[in-house]
Amino acid sequence: MDFLKDSGGGWNSDLVSLLFQPDDAALITSIPVGNSATPDTQIWHFNKQGSYHGSLPRLDPKWLTPAPDTIKINFDALIQWDRKGAGVGIIARDSYRQCVMWRTNFYPGVEKVEHGIGC
Repeated sequence: MDFLKDSGGGWNSDLVSLLFQPDDAALITSIPVGNSATPDTQIWHFNKQGSYHGSLPRLDPKWLTPAPDTIKINFDALIQWDRKGAGVGIIARDSYRQCVMWRTNFYPGVEKVEHGIGC
């Protein structure tokens, strides 16, 4: 999620506005950004030829809830080569694990990762 933050640690409003509909962008940027930095982690590995091989890794079954009065946001994106587009999804949950907001978008015409980053 670091790429959604600006240099001051707040939301990169321009990027959020570019990725989401105006009403969703307003909701997202109204959520305070937490002050504890959790680094991104890779959840599976590719083989030496660059393709995934084998079964999915065992994931930690514990979903850590955010602190009370805090919203946890999970964001994911993918490039769909066969559809020549990119998809993004976001879900926000409160400390009771209740979904408070979700959104998915598909952006046609994305043929390269570099284009997906800039769209």
